[in-house]
Order: sequence, then structure tokens, then C-alpha cells
Amino acid sequence: MYNLELDTLELMACKEISNDGISALCKKQQGLRSLNLSQCIELTDQTIFAICANLHELKSLNISKCRHITDKAIARLNLLNLESLDATACYGLTSAGKDTMNVFHTPT
Repeated sequence: MYNLELDTLELMACKEISNDGISALCKKQQGLRSLNLSQCIELTDQTIFAICANLHELKSLNISKCRHITDKAIARLNLLNLESLDATACYGLTSAGKDTMNVFHTPT
């Protein structure tokens, strides 16, 4: 059996991927530095909590169009040392969550 160690993973538009799937991924790929989950519409705050608990090397996270992500999850991202966060069109975010995101470099 091979131990694959990923640096970057693009899972955008994987509409069937679940929180449990991302949680398992985070436990196995703790060295990830870039993760794109944009348009993974079933993901919730649980995914962000798993990312924060396991992906301490993560520098770039794209969760754009993940409509079930809320302010609570965005606040938890402060635990990471992210350089880039894209959370555009996350309709579960309020102005308070968007203010929290100002500490990250976000795309213009």
C-alpha cells in the first residue's frame, strides 16, 4: 500500500463529497498546503472544524460557493496561518463573518 502525501488538492464542484469524507481526508493528508473545495455544496461548518483540527500547514483555502459555511466556522479559521482564503458566495456568512475574513488575503 502506498502512502501518498499531497501538497495541493483541488476538489472543486464535487457536489457529492461529505463532511465525513473531508474529515477523513484531513486526518490522512495533514501536510496539505492548498485545498480547493469551491462549489462542494454539501459541506458545512463541520468540514472547517476538521480542517482546523488537522491541517496546520494549510496556507490557501478556497470554500467559495459552499453555501452552508457560517460565521462560526470562519471565526475558527483564525487558528490557522492562512495566507489566502476565498469564501465568495458563501451565503451562510453574515457581515460579522465577512469582517472576520478581513484578516486573510482574499481575492479581489
